Formats: sequence, C-alpha cells, structure tokens
Amino acid sequence: AACAAALGLPAAPRRLLFFGYVREYKGLPTLFEALPRLDADVQLVVAGEIYHHDAAYYRQLAARLGVGVRVVLLDRFLAASEVACCFRASDLVVLPYWEASQSAVVPLAMASGRAVVATRVGGLPDLVRDGVTGLLVPPRDPAALAAAVVDALAAGEAMGRAACAAAARLDWRAAADAITDLATTAI
Repeated sequence: AACAAALGLPAAPRRLLFFGYVREYKGLPTLFEALPRLDADVQLVVAGEIYHHDAAYYRQLAARLGVGVRVVLLDRFLAASEVACCFRASDLVVLPYWEASQSAVVPLAMASGRAVVATRVGGLPDLVRDGVTGLLVPPRDPAALAAAVVDALAAGEAMGRAACAAAARLDWRAAADAITDLATTAI
C-alpha cells in the first residue's frame, strides 16, 4: 500500500503492471482490449515513457473500451525506487508483446516475486516457464490474454514464489557456471 501511495495510484484490490517504454511492438492495445474481459476490480498500471502515440491516445482507447477509470498511466522516466515500487504494488506483470527478441522486464518481475503473463514471441518463452513462473499466450489475442491473466491472478502467489526462485538462477555466477559446465562437457 505504501508503494501504491508513493506512486499516486488509486486503491485497487488487484493490479496488473505493464512496465517499460511503450513502443508499438510491445502490444499495449491488446492488453487494453483484454481489460474489459477481466473483473472490474482489476486495475492496469502502465509505467514508463510512451513513445508509440501519446498518453491522450491511450486514455481515449481506455475510455472507448469502457475501462478508463481502471487504467493508470505513469508516462515518465521512473527512478530506481519507483521501479521497485511498481513491481511491489502489482500482483502480476503482463507483456502482451507482438514481437520481441527478449525483455529485461521478465527477470525484474521474477526477482520481485511476480508471475508474468507474456506472449509466445522471441525469447520470452525462454524465461517464462509456462504454468510455473507465469503463462504464455499467442500474440494479438485479447481473449487468450484475459484468460491467462485470470488464471495467473488465481495462482499468483505460487507462481510468484516460483518466479522468484527462478530469478535467483539468472545471475552472473549461474551463467558462468553454466558456461563452465558446457565447456567441460564439450572437451
């Protein structure tokens, strides 16, 4: 609650986080289209500078979809303390990307103990273990995205703990050990 207040977020029983620069390939419109399919107590926080369209465009889109009061746009650079608060104040992190090679948002979410719902594009499936640390869905599918959000919110704490444990293995020491093991077996 302290983090939500520090960010100026209205109270909400459940909160989704879309974090990072808003660019076209990140598929934010798909998440907006999924939001009306979710319970009315689910809030969406979009935290990061908007580079695809502008905040007014996304406010209008949310209003047109009937979810304007449930969407909070933090259209700005966020300090490190605010980044941590964004993740702590959320229940689930959503990456509705239309395309991607990878995203640093996944390990941030997992290290914060948050499950991730992401699309099955690029390297995202390499980090999100479907059904364990989060859920994977096809891109540009608001119905599938909404269903996965519902399921992940229902399993959130268990997936969040699994995500946190998985994030602990995503450090430089673990990477060095994996490379050493690979090199040893290749010889």
